[in-house]
Amino acid sequence: MTDEQRAEGWIDHDGGPCPVGVWQPVTIMRRDGKIASHPDCRHLDWLPWEDDPHTDIIAYRPAP
Repeated sequence: MTDEQRAEGWIDHDGGPCPVGVWQPVTIMRRDGKIASHPDCRHLDWLPWEDDPHTDIIAYRPAP
């Protein structure tokens, strides 16, 4: 992740459990570079999937 992305509010995710409350709206960045917004975190899988980059969350940004 770049310094510019961090300045934009992105937070690195290390592959551990969900770092925010399950009802928190969040935008995620996946290892494959895709960005997606979600109304809450209930159905996101935060565990690492290094063999499957389209499901591996590497950063997040809580919604205001």
